[in-house]
Amino acid sequence: DEGLFSMNSFGGEIDGDSVSRVTFHNGNALLVDDPYFAQHNAQDDNHDVNENRKNSIQSILSQAKLLFAYSTVWETDSMQPFHQDMQAMILSPKWSQTLASLCPRGCVAIATDRALNPEHGWRLVDRMDVENPSVWGSTGYISILEK
Repeated sequence: DEGLFSMNSFGGEIDGDSVSRVTFHNGNALLVDDPYFAQHNAQDDNHDVNENRKNSIQSILSQAKLLFAYSTVWETDSMQPFHQDMQAMILSPKWSQTLASLCPRGCVAIATDRALNPEHGWRLVDRMDVENPSVWGSTGYISILEK
């Protein structure tokens, strides 16, 4: 599967108690062209596989209640890279707007070192500074979608 998309689900019953379904997604969640996927799509003779991947991702995001994105190195909004009121770097519309358009109202998103843009319906509810030896510390931004 090359790590582009993998889904493991857990749900059902444990000792008679029903449990929630959990889906893990490892890979690109965007429905826009991405240099990595453009290269792989050009090499892929079966375009239905790529379309199915997009439909699966869209389906997962449309039901998401909680998202976590390790977004430390993702690009910031070129028009407003830093939001003065939030005291945070803002993720590009490629992320903030795309996730807002696909996720349901009330979805909680946790992003690292960049916040989701409130102009796309995300409301910052909390932030937490945490240890991250890879980058000398990180801030987790917890937002809820209110669109």
